[in-house]
Amino acid sequence: MKIHGIRWLFAASILIFAMGVGSASARETHTLLLRCGAGGVVGVRNGEAFETALGLPEDFPDTDGHRWTLAGLTGLEGFQLEAAFLRMRITETGGQKLKYAAAAGPDESQETFDGIRGDRICEFTGTAGAWLSSLPGEEPRLKAAHRKRNGWIRIEEGSVRLQLTFSTEEEGLRFPLDRVQEETLLDCSLCFLEEANPVLRRYREETGTLMTSRFPLGVPYYFGGVNEEKILHRYFPRQVTGYYRADRMYLCGLDCAGFINLALRNSGLEPIVISEVLKEKQDAELLNRRNPRYWSTFLLPGDLVAMKHGKFKHVMIFLGTLRSFGWTEETAGEAAPVLDMPLVIHCGENPFCYLRYQAYIEEQGFENTYPPDGGVTVSVVTPGTKDAPRHGDSAWGDAFSWYLLEGQPLLVFSLENCTDLTWHLPR
Repeated sequence: MKIHGIRWLFAASILIFAMGVGSASARETHTLLLRCGAGGVVGVRNGEAFETALGLPEDFPDTDGHRWTLAGLTGLEGFQLEAAFLRMRITETGGQKLKYAAAAGPDESQETFDGIRGDRICEFTGTAGAWLSSLPGEEPRLKAAHRKRNGWIRIEEGSVRLQLTFSTEEEGLRFPLDRVQEETLLDCSLCFLEEANPVLRRYREETGTLMTSRFPLGVPYYFGGVNEEKILHRYFPRQVTGYYRADRMYLCGLDCAGFINLALRNSGLEPIVISEVLKEKQDAELLNRRNPRYWSTFLLPGDLVAMKHGKFKHVMIFLGTLRSFGWTEETAGEAAPVLDMPLVIHCGENPFCYLRYQAYIEEQGFENTYPPDGGVTVSVVTPGTKDAPRHGDSAWGDAFSWYLLEGQPLLVFSLENCTDLTWHLPR
């Protein structure tokens, strides 16, 4: 299979020339995830310094099966690194808590991270940029930032990943992370959406999965709901709130943690406790950036994001972006401005679930039964709501905003009042 180690621009240059001098190529953005071979002790233990090279693969595929080298990528027309991150798991620490570094290049360009146990995302953009511009130089490595002190970490073998986001003027390229891929956790979460949801439809089209909606109207929100067998049965509320009253019955469903843990268990993964995830405070500085558009450069579909919003705790699954689900500026309609903002699936407030289940309750002839104030929902994450084209007030008085996507509402999840955002990798 051919390895693209040099530029292949001759045909493209002829085409550009034929289209007329001065015509500009549109830039395309791509994301790669490279499995590295790094692992073991890094730091200073008993006076001896340990470091490890990333152990990058020699080549990697695009979606057409062509093999690429990093030198081949950097040789593409207009190549520009947008962001780079290391993902790793630290299993042990010893000695003092020190800074560790990902270093590369003749001038020792480096960025540091804390040696804290658990899954980590470490920014690597500046170092990676210096390294890629000097290829084929020394491979980046992980080392102690302070060699004279006794402190070390153990990085789990095989856990290191290098995630690169870059743009280029080359057209027609596609790498696996450029489009949503079928994953068990995505199957096990998206199947709880309503059948008419456009994100569910796109996921099936893009991946070819045979997964279908398990509940044609979706799954309602119900505080304390954790059991799939109880969905759509009627119960009095487990907790009285401004909306849920003790003298009324409601359709049972799931709450945010119940939904996430059901999807995790169905995927063979460990359930989580939101408060415990929030204590980890993993890489919160990345998620707290004012522009969540940046999330897609370091999060991967299936990553969890937990947070506090107001007095409540909440958890969501990162799905990707509208672009990764196949929408473009031409097809996203009024949602085009949020084409590259994060898409998440969660169980939370959604006035449109109220409307769907209000009709359902009437059709079933249920008495003294009230619709839910939310349900399993796909939302687009934004810093605020002012730029959304549509705004309204729910039947219980809460304001909400949304875009229309193929005639269906795409709710906005605003970060205006969210704090303690943390990333969590399901295991």
